Amino acid sequence: MIKLIEESPNTWVFRHNLPEGAEDSFDDAVELYTSGNLVEAEETLRKLLFVCPHYIDALHHLALIFSEDELDLEAYLCWREAVRIGLEAIPSNFSWQTSHMNWLELDNRPFMRAYHALGLSLLENRGSAAAIEIFARLVSVNQNDNLGCRYHLMQCYLNLNEWRSALNLSVQYSTDTGPDIVFSKVIALLQLDQEDDAIDVLTVAIEQYPNIAKELIKTKHSEPKSKHKGFLTLGGEDEAYDYWQRNRIHWASSTMAYKILKRLVAK
Repeated sequence: MIKLIEESPNTWVFRHNLPEGAEDSFDDAVELYTSGNLVEAEETLRKLLFVCPHYIDALHHLALIFSEDELDLEAYLCWREAVRIGLEAIPSNFSWQTSHMNWLELDNRPFMRAYHALGLSLLENRGSAAAIEIFARLVSVNQNDNLGCRYHLMQCYLNLNEWRSALNLSVQYSTDTGPDIVFSKVIALLQLDQEDDAIDVLTVAIEQYPNIAKELIKTKHSEPKSKHKGFLTLGGEDEAYDYWQRNRIHWASSTMAYKILKRLVAK
């Protein structure tokens, strides 16, 4: 069974009571998975879950296998079950607004990974309104945000026209120079009628990510080939296309944003 325990004031850790041999079986499954032997990895995880149905990390990795096989519903159901198990282990005095769940505690990672993955699945298939609470919770309890939930949370805020929340998030991570923070902050500022601040932020953003700026003002867009499947090149054309694809509606719907961007790029 699994319990979330307050091991120091307001800092919580999942503790797992696994049967003997479960961790060894899981390690074998992970080794098979990472070596590309998905069939045997799936079989090993299924056998493990028959003995230990509350093994969150086993459910998460089974979901990853289903996802790679494009079995999206099966993956979603595994992540949903993993999260249900974790949420049921959380006592009533835990607060998503004020409590802390440290990523550095290895026992916290299985639940946090599964919760993050469930959020991504919901974002892709049901939209921002279905996923926003998950990303907001994970950012709140682990503000170092080792999983990068802030970027998905920013995406949700923009998609739901929550401009003030988007701006507050960009301020919270003011040292973060990722495009989902700096470029999206511009949209939030313009929507809140803070044009001068938006120009200052956008000027810096263009210097950091010239390819994104160019992509946003193109009239025709074509997806570039990624050098490494599943990964984006920092500052690369594939990263620029990815940002444009996810945020094009916000830049296209703001005449002011487009005009300012085009003027600054032309300098």
